[in-house]
Amino acid sequence: MDKIIQTQVNIMSLFTLFMLIFHSYVKLDMKKMSNKLFINICTLTSFILILEILKVFININILNYKFIYINKLVNTLLLIASPLPIYMWNKYLSIWISKKIINFKIKISYFEIPLIINTTILILNLKYNIIFSINSSNLYHRESFFIIPLLTCTLYYINSYLILLKERHNLSKDIYKFLHILYIFPIFTLVIQSLIPQYLLFWNSIATIFVFTYILVQQELLETDSLTEAFNRNYFNNFISKLNKLNINLSRLGAINIDLDEFKYINDTYGHQAGDEVLKDFVLILNKSFGKKSKIIRMGGDEFLVIIENTCPKEIESDLELLNSIIESHNSHSKYTIKFSFAYCIYSDDFDNIYDFFNYIDNKMYQNKYLRKTDNIK
Repeated sequence: MDKIIQTQVNIMSLFTLFMLIFHSYVKLDMKKMSNKLFINICTLTSFILILEILKVFININILNYKFIYINKLVNTLLLIASPLPIYMWNKYLSIWISKKIINFKIKISYFEIPLIINTTILILNLKYNIIFSINSSNLYHRESFFIIPLLTCTLYYINSYLILLKERHNLSKDIYKFLHILYIFPIFTLVIQSLIPQYLLFWNSIATIFVFTYILVQQELLETDSLTEAFNRNYFNNFISKLNKLNINLSRLGAINIDLDEFKYINDTYGHQAGDEVLKDFVLILNKSFGKKSKIIRMGGDEFLVIIENTCPKEIESDLELLNSIIESHNSHSKYTIKFSFAYCIYSDDFDNIYDFFNYIDNKMYQNKYLRKTDNIK
């Protein structure tokens, strides 16, 4: 097989990753650990693709000891580096999907063991040829334990898939399904490359995953409130548009419209930074109160919408009791008192469409807010 043809997909993937890294530096907030991890993963994958390209060009039949040493060094570096992007991908998924920093230091005792074993054996391989060897003609040969680097990559890949399953409640159904499809792709390429080493497909498929993940991250940013990390109005508009198009049973769809009371007073008295802290605290409280089953949306300003699928009035009332309890506890030790007005409803045939349903809850909430304000004045 011609070496240029063999590596042209790698070269294209390498170019794509370089463009992705550059665009990430320009567009993403580099203070966030998830964005730093993503760029490091793409950089490591680029390094692996470069090594793979070098491997093809130096694996030639030539009686030159310098080429033999270089060939062995390149293959060693390639197999040591290979699990690293997938290892880091586990961390990235945990932070990106769950929206929180995961303390991997606690898990370091077992989570990095496969990396340590793989690296140690490959260093020993330089002398003992237990993973691969380079013969006197400078040609690469697999040895008895060549499967170890492959198993290390597979272990971390499976673990990342388990993270995806565990945290699926934090993803929209569309993104979750799409990531599932992406996960299948490298498995096929890994099998093909294991059987036919000349086809360099696996790391190109991994690079493809990173490109599509970046697109998903950008889409998520468009639907996420930058201050509170709740969903925003863009997400709400897309959500109800899909519900309106799909012919599904909405009889157990519940929604709660919430508006903070006296929020302007907090901004005017303590400043907008204090107001921002109140908004962030309130979203955390909403997440604690309504849990994984809900979608917390910041509609704008101090107005929020909680959407709960497959619920009932009794369940919503129970969640609201928990919300009030957490708010009381928060207010007892906080400088800023959180108060709110709300209205909730379960979808029924009384509504002409989904838009009518949400308009009803919105109007009902403002009626309740007006009544609360009137009672306070009295």
